[in-house]
Amino acid sequence: MIRLLTLAVALALAACAKQPPPEMLLPERFQAWDASLEEYRIRPGDELDVRLIHNPEFSDRVVVTPDGQISMPLVGFVPAAGRTPRELQAMLQARFRRELRQPDVSVIPRSFAQQRVFVGGEVATPGVYDLPSQIGVLQAVISAGGFLPTAREDGVILIRRTPDNRAAMRVVNVEEILDRGALHEDIPLRPFDVVYVPRSGIAQVGWFVDQYIRSILPLEPGISYTLN
Repeated sequence: MIRLLTLAVALALAACAKQPPPEMLLPERFQAWDASLEEYRIRPGDELDVRLIHNPEFSDRVVVTPDGQISMPLVGFVPAAGRTPRELQAMLQARFRRELRQPDVSVIPRSFAQQRVFVGGEVATPGVYDLPSQIGVLQAVISAGGFLPTAREDGVILIRRTPDNRAAMRVVNVEEILDRGALHEDIPLRPFDVVYVPRSGIAQVGWFVDQYIRSILPLEPGISYTLN
């Protein structure tokens, strides 16, 4: 039994020595990563100034409801969340055209709902964190108390929701950013991004030893064992 378990640990350590490169960790079910900047999309809690140039009596300042809608005179409830201000402007103009002869609508965001990111995995204090300004993956990890000793720093996972409500994923090598000081290679976060720090291979072996070997064999805490 001792020989079999020792062999299992040795094989696990050998696997850790040749971990797959980060790009090989991407599951196929995720969308391709798109780092291009896109126009701001309206979210619940945003405050919008909706103006009708030729019919100012119907202008209003509205707040997007939790279910993503706004309410306007003449046209009632209109879905706003997930649309860009331009897209919402075009939709409102089409609806007001049913009631008004020359609707000229403008949508101006005035205040924005609280922006947050989620940081989890092998960090000191996983949780939800405010996004006060443009920060990257490294800054998010630091905000969460930094890496635990069991963290895989070269394979931090970043998950982002796409405009069509699907998930895109990218692996960020934060270890390289720290070693080279190349902050420009960090990925700027967007609201509701998820940063997940996985366990390192060595940490997985340590967990294996704790959960299986020590629970099966009567090993004394003061006795050390070496793997050859």
